[in-house]
Parts: sequence; C-alpha cells; structure tokens
Amino acid sequence: MHTAKGANMSGEEKRLERQHWFQFIDNHIFSLSLIVGAAIIAGSLFVKWRNAVALLTGSESYYFLSTFSKWSLTEFILTSLDVMIPERWLVFIPLCFTLLTLSLAISIAQKLELSKTIVMVFMFFLLLSPTFLAASSTLSLGLLMMFYLLLALRLMLLPHRWMQWTAIIPLMLASLFSLSTTLLLIFFVSLFVILRKRDVRGYGVTVILTIIFLLEAALSSLPWKPGPFAVTEEVGRIFADLGGMNGISLFLLLLALVGIGVAVKKKERWWQFLIGALVLTFFVWSGTLGVFLSVIIILFAAQGAVALFQRAWYLPTLQKLTMFLIVLGIIFTLVSVITRIPLLHPNAEDDQALRWLEEHTLPEEVVFSDLEQSYFIHYFAQREPMEYPHHQQNKTVRITHAQYVDELFPILEENNVRHLLITPTMRRTLPEDQGLLFLLKNERFKIVYSSEGTEIWSFRLRS
Repeated sequence: MHTAKGANMSGEEKRLERQHWFQFIDNHIFSLSLIVGAAIIAGSLFVKWRNAVALLTGSESYYFLSTFSKWSLTEFILTSLDVMIPERWLVFIPLCFTLLTLSLAISIAQKLELSKTIVMVFMFFLLLSPTFLAASSTLSLGLLMMFYLLLALRLMLLPHRWMQWTAIIPLMLASLFSLSTTLLLIFFVSLFVILRKRDVRGYGVTVILTIIFLLEAALSSLPWKPGPFAVTEEVGRIFADLGGMNGISLFLLLLALVGIGVAVKKKERWWQFLIGALVLTFFVWSGTLGVFLSVIIILFAAQGAVALFQRAWYLPTLQKLTMFLIVLGIIFTLVSVITRIPLLHPNAEDDQALRWLEEHTLPEEVVFSDLEQSYFIHYFAQREPMEYPHHQQNKTVRITHAQYVDELFPILEENNVRHLLITPTMRRTLPEDQGLLFLLKNERFKIVYSSEGTEIWSFRLRS
C-alpha cells in the first residue's frame, strides 16, 4: 500500500512539475521567443559569414535599397538608411522589423486573451519556420505589410477611441505600395473590427482606408500588384522542403489541414478558413505576400497540433511518437534551409564580379545578365541592368534563346549592352551548343573577367 501511494505521489509530482514548466513558459513567452529567435538568427548570420554570403540577402532587399520612388515613404526611408548605415550593418533593418513584428503579435494575443497553449505552439512553429529565418535577413514587402497591419491592429486595441484613430497612420503608409495590398489590408481590418467589436470600434478607420483605396485607384499610378522582385519557380517558392528558401514546411502544411478541419467543425471559426483561402489566392498571384500565407498556415498548424495533443488516443505512445516526428520534421526543414544558405546571392564571387564592373566599365553602359542579378548589378556595380524582374519585356528571354547573331546583336545594340555577366547558374541551365553561350564564340565578344565560374564578356560595337 505504501509503495502504491508513493508511486501515485511520484506521478502527481511529475504532473505538477510539467504544469510548472508550462506556466513558466506562459509567463515568459515574450522573453523566450526573443531569445530563441535571436539564437536562430545568430546561427543563420554565422553560416552566411563563414560562407562569404552577404548578411542581407534576396533580390527584393536590393530592389528597395537601389530604387527610390516618390510615392513610397517606406522606400524613401530605406534608401536614406542605406546612405547613413554602413553596408555590413544593413541586416539590422529587417532584424528590427522582425523582432518588432514578433512583439506586436504577442502583445495582440495577450490583449485578446487568446489561448495560451495555441499562442505558445504558434510561436514555436513560427520561430522554427523558414519564413522567420528569411524575414530576419530580407527586406521583404510581405514583412513590411505584416508589420504595418499588426501595428494598426494593436493601435486599434488601445483603451481610448481617439487613440484608435492613430491606426490609420501605418495603414496609410502600407497603402502606398500597391492597390492589391491596400485591398488586402482593408479586408483584414474590416474582419478584425467585425469579430472583435467588443474590444474595438474601428469602423471609421475602415471607412477612411476604403476611401483612400478608391482615391488611389482613381487618381494614382500605383500598380495593382507589387513585384515580382525575383524569378523563382512556384512550387519551389511555396515549399521549403522542395527548395524554397522562405517557403512553408510540408509538415506544417499537414498540421494546418488538421487545423482547418477543426476550424470548419466549429462554426464560430469559419472566418479562419476564409482568411486562409484569401491569402492563398493573393500568394499564388503575387509571391511577395507569401509571409501572409505562411503565418496563416502556421496558425492553422498550431491549432492542429493542439487538437492532436489534447485528443485522447488509444495508444498514448503512438501520440507522443507522432508529435515527436512532426517536431523533428519541422526542425529538419529549418536545418535544410540553413544548409542552402551558401547558395544565396550575393556571395563572394558575385561581389568580386560586380565590383569589377563598377571599376572597369563606364557609368552609361548597360549590363546583361540573369534577371536574378538585376538588382545586385544596380546596387553593387552601380550600373543599369538591361531588364528588371518587375518590368519584364521578354528581352532577357530573347537574348538567351537567340539562335543566330542576326537575332542577338540588334537587341544588344538597341539596349546599349556593352557587357554580359554570365553566372554559374546560367552555365548550368543554358545549352552550350546553341543559343547565347554558343554565340559568345563570335569575334565581337571577348572575355574580360573570369573567377569561380563567373564570367564577364564585353561586346564590341560595329566599327
């Protein structure tokens, strides 16, 4: 009898100990999230430093740093910061946005008194997702939109009504990028107001934002959708397991499907499914808003994981094994993304070639290369690329697929192209026996730089 009682007490003590740790995490979720996030970011930056990859990566980052637009205050701020901050410290710009966005998300969850368990699991999945890793080292429009949206929602939760009106400021800044992002913000704000009407009276903010959208649509020259700022394959961009650097994990997607099933069964949560469908539509249509899709999927995945964990299983051991494999798979996805960091651009070879262009070419000369290199050429070499991803006119395709010099030379001459930057990626993807690489053997081309598979060819005009 005494032994049985001691065993029961031992089990009770273990239960109390687990409860104590859960309570500790609940009380310190903000601090723990920042510590874990900082550790992951530090590891990523260390890998980049060891592999001579720029700490600030992504063609979208250098689009913002090299492009000034009179209608975008955010781009003006980023361009100004680029002038004032040394290049090696630019990575702290997305770092600050990432940490501020995390802080706003936690603050909103606490203010709305959401389920602490779901919030904990959500933060755990988010910190281990490629989305978080990419956001911490990329000037992403999606991250900026998420920051503006969360800041506006947090301001709308302030106690006094006059304070809630300040939410229009970040929403106005966010509306300066494109009409589609403005429309998306209107939807989220409207849905938030309808669902949380007991916490916020933001109908006026929604009305003003809608008026701004209508005026922009009627009077401004804003594009309907942002970007694209990079040329990537759709599948590779969506799933990190299939090569996307900032995609979603397949394991999280499976958990999200479970979470969607739970949301559909509970009729009061129908709006979550609607949000997921809408964001998915925008993401497929415009990849720059992929962070919205990732966050929604992670939210569904957190709900799915909690549902699986709280549900009574006939075999508890199988339940623990399932959760262990899911967590292991998510960690595996993150590790696989980190191991692909050395493949990111710009790397050491890119930097040397671009610096050579800056020092050995004339400012008015145009450089042809892969579209992925366009913003790097503009930022590092201070030269104009022939074409940008967000302003494609199929010139790049025409050049790379030209079969004869009579097709190739007129395009180069019309666009004032005097140098061609051939990257290792172009060498791998373009055929050697036909097209551009074959035509480089013509006497009007001359190789002037070569290092680690990166080549620069000059193009001689007709005499």
